[in-house]
Amino acid sequence: MRTNSIKNMAFKPEFTAHNCPAANKKNIGIIGAGVNAAQAIGFFSKHGMSVTTGACPSVGIAGGFGLGGGHGPLAPTHGLMVDQAVEFDVVTTDSVFRTINECNEPDLFWAMRGGGGSSFAVLVNYKFQLHPQVRWATWRIEATLSPDSPDITENAVLREILTPVSNEQHTWSKNRVTGYDTVSHTFVSFFQILPDSGDTLAKLKKATANFHSFMTTHPGINVTTDLYQVFDSQPEFYAGEAEGIAAASIVGASILTPSRLITTDNFETPKKIDNLVSAFLGGMEVARKQLGEELAAGVAFFILKTGAINTPDTEKATSVNPAWRKTLWHVIIIASWPPGAPKEVSGKITTAARDALDVIKAPLSVQAAYFNEADVAGPDWKNVYFGEPYEKLLTIKKKWDPDTVLNCVKCIGYLGEQDPMYSCDSKNPIPSVPYPFGQAEIDITSDGNVLVDMQKEL
Repeated sequence: MRTNSIKNMAFKPEFTAHNCPAANKKNIGIIGAGVNAAQAIGFFSKHGMSVTTGACPSVGIAGGFGLGGGHGPLAPTHGLMVDQAVEFDVVTTDSVFRTINECNEPDLFWAMRGGGGSSFAVLVNYKFQLHPQVRWATWRIEATLSPDSPDITENAVLREILTPVSNEQHTWSKNRVTGYDTVSHTFVSFFQILPDSGDTLAKLKKATANFHSFMTTHPGINVTTDLYQVFDSQPEFYAGEAEGIAAASIVGASILTPSRLITTDNFETPKKIDNLVSAFLGGMEVARKQLGEELAAGVAFFILKTGAINTPDTEKATSVNPAWRKTLWHVIIIASWPPGAPKEVSGKITTAARDALDVIKAPLSVQAAYFNEADVAGPDWKNVYFGEPYEKLLTIKKKWDPDTVLNCVKCIGYLGEQDPMYSCDSKNPIPSVPYPFGQAEIDITSDGNVLVDMQKEL
């Protein structure tokens, strides 16, 4: 169902919720289901407000993003997009338009604050908390490496880089420093962001001083970019970083995104950090060995530091996977191949990416992933995608959509391979029309009408 054309936006300095005084708030934004991040940022910045969007300005923020979690540069500061939600206008599968919040259909409202955008009702309007504009300080450092061995597990310099990053991460996240990092055998890029009031740039420089000193003085690291910047508002930040965001985007290619949320317990001791770094390097090496140098570029490793550890959701007001509340790293392996690539190539890249994740996730005590950025073929999807809330979400799904009108692969209420709608993706497809298929016979009558006969067999 396409809702892209629902583009209405409104700013409410004083918001009165529908039959729910407890949800009356100040500085509330209202957007239609088709509004994307760039449109929302541009509109609400005129009112001095910022929006908890993701890094990519073209992503719609009310649908899968705003109903499935929604992480971004402001997550360590204000939480996920679902944390901002105060009210939704929806159409349920019984064709009734409803305004839902914590007082009206609270079970449905809870389910749609993290349970996904394709399972419970059709979203029309998303109403959410805005936040006053602040300045955005950034630090981008990029460097090349010259390893002695092609074996990534023996890349001592890369291990030495990832270890202090891991050591600093909990402190960075607690102090609302977020980031987007790219790691390869011969190149690293770290992009740190701090949206804050006051002297934001000084705060970021202080927070990153140790790692900056390490990167710029290590004899095995050739720094090619070392740039601190400050932007006066959220729109200026996105405009200033547009080129970098675009450079990291993949257009016109097929992609697979095996991923894991890496929780705080993996950073508690030097031993656990060593295990985590070893697993990360081991995963990279698996991909390199399976693909060789020529195809290895088809698998990239990213670390997104956009967890919501400063918004614990102690009241369990949202249904998002609880692992988000302890996430320091969101690790994504992006496997890509161009259109028309032979099956042998796409198959090798797919297998390598999945095998790499198997190594990375092995030491993790919590197996969790963001279902908007995960491998749909991954095992144990109910636990990995949704965690403990799954059974409650399923009960609510059956209440509000008993006939499974709304359905998607590995979403709440997914029926699995026995559902003919998705069986073509499985090893045992169940065709809706048995073979041999019908062949249409078309005749045009003397008066110009078209007659179609689907009964003739091939």
